[in-house]
Amino acid sequence: KGSISRIEILRGNQSSIYGSGAMGGTVSITTKKGEQGFQKEFNTVTGSNNTINISGAISGADEKRDFWLGYETFHTDGESAMTDNDEKDSYHNDTFVGNFGYKINDSLKLESNTRLITSRLNYDSTDSQYSTSTNDNNQNWNKEWNGSLGLVHEPFKNFNHSLKKVKSVNNRTYDEFTAFGSSKTKSEYIGYRDAYYYLGNYNYSLDHSITFGAEYENDEADLKKTLYRGTETVGAYFDVQNRLTEKLYTTFGMRFDDNEHAGNEDSHRISFAYLTGSNNTKIHGTYGTSYRYPSLYENFSVWKE
Repeated sequence: KGSISRIEILRGNQSSIYGSGAMGGTVSITTKKGEQGFQKEFNTVTGSNNTINISGAISGADEKRDFWLGYETFHTDGESAMTDNDEKDSYHNDTFVGNFGYKINDSLKLESNTRLITSRLNYDSTDSQYSTSTNDNNQNWNKEWNGSLGLVHEPFKNFNHSLKKVKSVNNRTYDEFTAFGSSKTKSEYIGYRDAYYYLGNYNYSLDHSITFGAEYENDEADLKKTLYRGTETVGAYFDVQNRLTEKLYTTFGMRFDDNEHAGNEDSHRISFAYLTGSNNTKIHGTYGTSYRYPSLYENFSVWKE
């Protein structure tokens, strides 16, 4: 993606910091930020099936401000595995990404980020619940927006912490067949998330550090007037990293979550890494636990009511 500057793969259990979704590891994606001066960029990539990806951006920075604005569009005619027709399953995506940072003083910075994605997918499906026939030329439309606004504070060299407000809206409209496949209608799903994240990091020596934080998330779902439900989750965590010897590194972390419908749960992990010989071989291991809260649909599906 034209808006991405770095992708970091964190292997092993990361649930003590990132929650249940990181039980087996997680991927950290960092978007681009403006660099000193003013820059422009433009890229295009083409491929088979009329595939084309075009992206462009402007960015810049001075002593106090930095910004990055980018747009990307992707289209492909796609392919179809169906044998009863020769139509293709196309996909189109438009993405806008922007961020802005302002250095208030030497220890305090304001950071903001926004992303808007619109996409359209053509696909084939078989509605086995109602019919054995194949339903060709189904479509799915998706609009997703998320934005964040936060403060990063570094009162002294070895300590920094941040507070961030995040807002997300996801609107998905898709084709759905009525009972016995007699007709096709459009169904709509709208999801909302309001969240606050506090994160701190203290390096109390070159070989020892602690990461800690607290979170509040409020998720709501609107299934086109047939269902409107929400749930709140509050969490807190810490993760301690130590270098016990020249070649032995350990990590210990715990996480505590409270969901208003599912109750209290905790997660924890412990890991180690040992460098052998001339540091060309590393032995490492991880043990951890995690708990996944039910989704809004799992909690409040209309089929349960």
